[in-house]
Amino acid sequence: AAPLEAAAWRLIEVEGSWSRGGWVQLRHVLSGAFLRLVPPPHPLQWTFSVDAQPASHASLFQLECDKPPCDGSAPVHLRVHPDATGARLNYRGDDLVRGHGNAPPWAPAPRLPSTRIAMQTISLSRLGADM
Repeated sequence: AAPLEAAAWRLIEVEGSWSRGGWVQLRHVLSGAFLRLVPPPHPLQWTFSVDAQPASHASLFQLECDKPPCDGSAPVHLRVHPDATGARLNYRGDDLVRGHGNAPPWAPAPRLPSTRIAMQTISLSRLGADM
């Protein structure tokens, strides 16, 4: 099995608390790179990439909870800042993760069953023990 650090993302609060709808950046624990959505009209539009530095609004995310409290105990929807696209991270199956919906015309993904993401809090000691 892959080490936890290969799949773990650190939430970095940028504006407000993530549990109260604030904006966060997601930093990959292993590489230190930041998650971002590649917005239209770029040729790779609607894909997610990782970059050494955060990319303005395309690297800002909001965790939307189906019902409070938003404490990481239930699945969330990960929404990109509306100044970038307002899309949600959408797992479309077959290892396709995109920012658009599930059918053309391609537009920002709304809340869908495929945009629900399970979160798990991992302590630093557990993460370190797994490395």
